Amino acid sequence: MVSKRIGLLTFLLWLVIPVAAFGQQPYSLDISPGQVYQPPGDPSCYTVTVGDGAYMTIDVLFTYEGGDPQEIPGWLTLDWNGQAMVCIDGSMAVGQWAIVGVRNTYEPYYYTSVYAPLEVLPAPPPHPWIDQLGSGCDNWDCIWITGTNFLPNSRVLIVDPNSISSQWIWGPGYGYEPHFDLAPDGQLITFQVTDPTLRYHFGYDGLWLYVWNGDENVSAWRYVQSPPPTVSAGDATCDDLRCLWMSGSFPLNAVIDLRPHGQPNVLPNSYTDLNVTEPQLSFRLNPSVYYAYDTAGLDAWVVNTLFPNWSGGTYFPPQPRWVHGYIDGISLSGYQYYLNGWACAITYPGSIDVHVYVGGPAGGGGTFAFSGTANIASEPNISTDCHSTSSHLRFSIPIPHSVTQQYGGQPIYVHGISPFGLANLTIDNSGVLTIPAVDRSITGWISGYVVENNQYVLKGWACAKTYPGSVDVHLYAGGPAGTGTMVTSTTANLTSTNDPQIAVFCNAGGTNYRFSIPLTMAMRQQYGGQPLYVHGISPFGLANSTIGNSGNINMPLPVATSSKEYIYIGDRLLAVDTTNLP
Repeated sequence: MVSKRIGLLTFLLWLVIPVAAFGQQPYSLDISPGQVYQPPGDPSCYTVTVGDGAYMTIDVLFTYEGGDPQEIPGWLTLDWNGQAMVCIDGSMAVGQWAIVGVRNTYEPYYYTSVYAPLEVLPAPPPHPWIDQLGSGCDNWDCIWITGTNFLPNSRVLIVDPNSISSQWIWGPGYGYEPHFDLAPDGQLITFQVTDPTLRYHFGYDGLWLYVWNGDENVSAWRYVQSPPPTVSAGDATCDDLRCLWMSGSFPLNAVIDLRPHGQPNVLPNSYTDLNVTEPQLSFRLNPSVYYAYDTAGLDAWVVNTLFPNWSGGTYFPPQPRWVHGYIDGISLSGYQYYLNGWACAITYPGSIDVHVYVGGPAGGGGTFAFSGTANIASEPNISTDCHSTSSHLRFSIPIPHSVTQQYGGQPIYVHGISPFGLANLTIDNSGVLTIPAVDRSITGWISGYVVENNQYVLKGWACAKTYPGSVDVHLYAGGPAGTGTMVTSTTANLTSTNDPQIAVFCNAGGTNYRFSIPLTMAMRQQYGGQPLYVHGISPFGLANSTIGNSGNINMPLPVATSSKEYIYIGDRLLAVDTTNLP
């Protein structure tokens, strides 16, 4: 059984092994192409075709530059087509080679004469190769190119996308302008785009370029564009939040385009103190744009003015600059009430005015009552709350006596007056406290006139409610002040302890509220018969009101200056009594 298998295998091998391996001789040899380059030139490989050489291993005779033939035994083993590919390397000399003889290695009886020339050429210079490229320089108007095979006598051709404008940029070996700079290793080219038209395209829609090393030795076309500035973040800074910063990528010649939010008009002269680095820029707003910023916010673009091109828009919303504060309470010092608290406009470094309304806020049914300024020393936490460098943000405003007199019990609303032209908002705790209800009006009474020490004297009392001191009184004849004539004045400073009810009427603890006004003959002669009016003079600056019974008592008329009384007993005159009348 084993012998049968061996016999079958031997038969199959006879079928598979080509007859060429046993005795045939090659009759021709051809080389294609007949011209190759040393690596890395192309082509550097050629194909050998041998007539009747299927699966044959061949010996060859060759010559170099017409010299004597040399033998290479077992040079190639051919495929079923009688072919093989040969690739040369750098060790194969440049020049004219030729194969002049070929034979079957396994039938080495004689060589078949052939002539198959092969010319080996030196490797051509390598093509310039662009690896990467982009924009550069401080203002992004330069182009950099990395790659290989860049030479001092290379050139760069730049062309706009429409192929209308173009320019050669010369290597340093030419000595021409415009030129590019070449790194010592020949792997980096840099140059500035100076032609205005090409520079415009560089920023707007890009440029096409290639590197030229002579004849057909050029790189592939590549596209490059100077990108617009980019903004990744932005916010307000500085103590007053009037400075803005943006981070991203910026040329150093960048400028800022500011517009009111949602509007197309550019704000001129809108900033100062611009500072630009490649990753960040900052600037300070000018006062002319404060209102636009504080009300609607600003839209900002970063612009490279060389091209020009714009970044995407960035919105800076209004910063909190509203009026802020708190009404702490009401205090009393002596006879004076004070409204106390603090107020500010956020980020504002100074003091602001405050307006006080009673009965309601401004525009909401309130009545303006008085005002002041929040300029008293304040605590550090208030400055922190206000985002302000000011340390004088408190107020302590005297409440006018006229306000306590007229608006007692009405709620208090304090409006901060915005220095930014924004809303004059009420501060916290408005509407909670009320005006103290204090009656400080003038009161009193004219008792009448009497004769004392031969003199008419007008008697009465007067005071300002809650005031323990004495007040002045003015006497008018013929009518109250404004229509009557002032006759004289005095002070209601005589003791009033004999009538404790007066102190009750005055709502004070004083003891000297009475007055006594002599009515001289001259007064009676001038104003006799005219009604008398007494005004109390308010120490609180309130109305100098007339006191009770004014207008009901008239000035006494003038009479004889003396009278005589005759005393008789019977018909006999005993005495004469003379009395001096007032």
